[in-house]
Amino acid sequence: MDCVLPKYSVPRCTLQEASQALWLTLYMKLRPNTQGIAGEYAPGNPSGMVGPFALRDVTVHQVLDRLVRESLQAAWVVQVPANYLGQLPATGLWEVVDYSVSSPSDVT
Repeated sequence: MDCVLPKYSVPRCTLQEASQALWLTLYMKLRPNTQGIAGEYAPGNPSGMVGPFALRDVTVHQVLDRLVRESLQAAWVVQVPANYLGQLPATGLWEVVDYSVSSPSDVT
């Protein structure tokens, strides 16, 4: 969570899309030999948009703080024990909770 990103930008997008893009950025930074990533995710609530913004020399947790601050109705929580924060578990390091989403299946 303290990994520093030299440059990080977020286009206008949903909170969940921004969180997913941050995860992919972190993944590629920590595993630069990755050839590609496949999968799917819930795009989130289209009424809960964040961005655009650009940041320099920012940590992952600072980006997450900025995302939920812009959202106004969200929080992020770490979902692994502290001794696993240096790894990239398949379930992810954090969860973004969007309070404006009515169905739990819409939250990723």
